[in-house]
Amino acid sequence: MKTQAPRMIEIAIVVIFCVLTGCASPATRFDVDAKGSGFERQMAGGLVLYQKGLLVDGQPIHFYIDGDGTPSLGHGRISQDPTSRNRLILDLIRADISTSVLVGRPCYYGGSNRCSSEQWTTARYSKDVVDQLLATINGIIRRFPESSITLIGYSGGGALAMLAAPGLDRVDTLITVAANLDTRAWVEHHGYAPLIGSLNPADQAPLPTRIKQYHFFGADDENVPVGLSRRVLDRQGNANTKVVPGFSHTCCWPNIWTSSMRQIAMQIASVD
Repeated sequence: MKTQAPRMIEIAIVVIFCVLTGCASPATRFDVDAKGSGFERQMAGGLVLYQKGLLVDGQPIHFYIDGDGTPSLGHGRISQDPTSRNRLILDLIRADISTSVLVGRPCYYGGSNRCSSEQWTTARYSKDVVDQLLATINGIIRRFPESSITLIGYSGGGALAMLAAPGLDRVDTLITVAANLDTRAWVEHHGYAPLIGSLNPADQAPLPTRIKQYHFFGADDENVPVGLSRRVLDRQGNANTKVVPGFSHTCCWPNIWTSSMRQIAMQIASVD
């Protein structure tokens, strides 16, 4: 046993080094960062959840959906782990004033092993993906019937939030950040391969006016220019659109998030 001790210490050092320097998987690195912020990791129906704060009936609950992450590595190579390499979604949740739940997309964050690469590539916005998100979010909502519900999606997660909103048992507010709300226009704009098997938010009926909508876009966003989503936004009956000067697809959303969440909460309270 004494001769094994140095070896075990050496292995532990290698593992820690990998986590800190990047040889761990994207899902592992994301998990380390999330837990380092005090978020609790849970599993629900094969999806990974990260929860910030204690869920209390009657208190607002914010559900977050992250972007597409890294579906491919370029040159036709499909990523083995689509989990986002950046931490923007975690930064938004940290800056949020409410109890929040990050709902992992199928196969993200080291979720179910029964994954097909189509779930993060061509069919990343499919009915199956939306249905899995709905089952998980509705399962939580039903446990807190007195809580107001806000659904927040970043980038491709905003497209999924738009698709999921009509199927939620209850949702009061929808917020998107740099979201490709017309996925067909977005694909054509960049010359990407068609998203065969995916749904397009632009094809669904406008959301009910009881759902308050806030859509944020960066004036310098070359990935998702606001013009690509105009067809969707113009059809909504209760949508507020804000284009932020100097902001891009990834910069600098956490800087305004605390104040934005407070302003939205005040606007909603004044109407109610």
